Amino acid sequence: MGRALDMDEEEWDRVVGTNLKGAWLTAREVGRHMMKHGQGGRIVNIASILGITAGRRALSYSASKAGVIAMTQNMALELGDTGIRVNAIAPGYVVTDLNRDFLLGKGGDRIKSRVPLGRFGEPEDLDAILLLLAGPGASYITGSVFVVDGGLTLSSL
Repeated sequence: MGRALDMDEEEWDRVVGTNLKGAWLTAREVGRHMMKHGQGGRIVNIASILGITAGRRALSYSASKAGVIAMTQNMALELGDTGIRVNAIAPGYVVTDLNRDFLLGKGGDRIKSRVPLGRFGEPEDLDAILLLLAGPGASYITGSVFVVDGGLTLSSL
């Protein structure tokens, strides 16, 4: 996290390489495997609300997650006629080992105060949408992005 003009190229490459290139390499290989077996399938990418809306000091992260959304939509177009559905989940702030100290400390208070549900997400909050997208109930859903953020993106309207 840092200001756009202060970020160096190495940090940009690390974040975009992890979040966008990593997602693309994974989806590409999974898609190839599904195509080889000819039975269709489901790919669910993990984007972020910061791929939909801007965040302070989050340029490389936001750009990479917006790229995941574009990749999801393009792959859905390309693979639709093969029976492979491609969708994405765009979580808000979900407490993980990487961000727990920040979110549950003073730094997270300002963010949490803007979440209509009044709390940060937990990993389990993503289970239902993931199971839907991976299962037969989503047989007519492809190229979609599902926001799971406790209503946070509504507060910027």
